[in-house]
Amino acid sequence: MGNGTQEIGVASVDLKEAVSVENVLLGMGGGKKKDALEALFAFCVRSGGLSPSQLKAALSGIFKREKVGTTGLGNGIAVPHVDVEGLKEPLVALGVSPKGIPFESLDGEPAKLILLILSPAEDVSLRRKLVAQFCRLGRDPYFVGSILDAPSPKAVVDILRSEL
Repeated sequence: MGNGTQEIGVASVDLKEAVSVENVLLGMGGGKKKDALEALFAFCVRSGGLSPSQLKAALSGIFKREKVGTTGLGNGIAVPHVDVEGLKEPLVALGVSPKGIPFESLDGEPAKLILLILSPAEDVSLRRKLVAQFCRLGRDPYFVGSILDAPSPKAVVDILRSEL
């Protein structure tokens, strides 16, 4: 744009921009995967980025996705994701569970960091980019430990942004 500002398209968004203090849930218990996903979806609704009608479709989509194959990637991380019709920008919610949540992870271990990614259905490449960024971070035991030890959602966001 000619006025010195850059128009931000959906494809330009990365995890550093998508994560926010309002969408970090610390201290998730060791309950069921379904309960954890519903809690993370509730954060996305409260942020105003997901309408009630989109919520219903997104929940259905995420549970169908989990039946096809787990999004529990191992090393204590899970990245459940779904494309949502009509979503203007990606929404993410990060759940932190020191006890871990059974997520049928590839290594059989519970997920301690669960990043829910809701992305516009019109841009599949964006979802892939966000998943890849978090997976790269999740391979680093120092990063995972730092997030698990973070005292506040702000600290979680600061750690995540410093690593990207």
